[in-house]
Amino acid sequence: MSSGGKRAFLTLPQHIFTVSVGFIVYGRDAKSGRWKIFRLMVTATHQGKGYGTAAMKKVMRDLSSRPDGHEILVCYQDANGVARTLYAKLGFTEQTVEGTNVTALWRAARSEVP
Repeated sequence: MSSGGKRAFLTLPQHIFTVSVGFIVYGRDAKSGRWKIFRLMVTATHQGKGYGTAAMKKVMRDLSSRPDGHEILVCYQDANGVARTLYAKLGFTEQTVEGTNVTALWRAARSEVP
């Protein structure tokens, strides 16, 4: 991860406690200088409940509100059909495939932020 990376934790309210359901790591891509989501992880027991989508939308809104946030990269494993479907649903388009790694790009006009 490039310097200046951020980590955001997803939490689920449960009575007076919170339970971590996963995390998202993002920062600047060292090669392109674009914002990049390096990792999105949701624990197995919380998958399929919309937490990953909600986290992605929040980070996409936050980054796209910056003057340099009109393009966001994400990478994932080629065999990860769940990730491919999620990112495609959010408007990412695949750019490159290197070995088993796929890099996808999201470009947005300010009115298109999810």
